Amino acid sequence: MANFGITIIVHLFKQLKYICPNCGKSSHIISKGSKSKVLKYSSANIDNMNIKLYRRYFKCLDCNTLFHEECNFLSSPKTMTIQKDMKILEALKDINSTFKSVAARFEVSDTYVQNIFDCKVDISRLKLPKILCVDEVYSKKLSYHKYCFILYAPQLKK
Repeated sequence: MANFGITIIVHLFKQLKYICPNCGKSSHIISKGSKSKVLKYSSANIDNMNIKLYRRYFKCLDCNTLFHEECNFLSSPKTMTIQKDMKILEALKDINSTFKSVAARFEVSDTYVQNIFDCKVDISRLKLPKILCVDEVYSKKLSYHKYCFILYAPQLKK
C-alpha cells in the first residue's frame, strides 16, 4: 500500500504522581518539559503511518536522574513500533516476497528487515541424509531455464 502521509499526534495522559525508576521515590520530582519523537507505525489497513509522540521528561531531585513517561507500544531507543515489526514479519511469510520488496513496501532499509528476521525467526535446520546425490538435467520443454537441479537421497527414496 502507498503512504498517504498520515500523521497521528499522541499526548500521553498526565499522571498524578510519577515515580523515579532509579531510586523509587516520587515526592521530589520536577518536570523538565516535553519532547516529541516521530515513530513509524503500521495499522491493519495502512502499512506506513507516522506517530508524533509527545512525552514529558522529569528530573528526580533525590538522585539527580532524568527520565521520561513510559510508552507501551515502543521500545525506548527505536523509532519503529512493535506493530510495524510484526507487519514486516507477516509480509515475509509470503513465499514470493524478498527482503528488498518488503523493505520497499514498508519504507525501511533492507538491512532493517534482515535484522528483524534474524532476531525474531529461528528456523531449525533439517538433517542431511548420509548419502546425497546431485545432478543437473537439461530439459527441452522448459522455456526460460533450460537446466534443472536435482537432489536425491537414495536411502530415503526422496
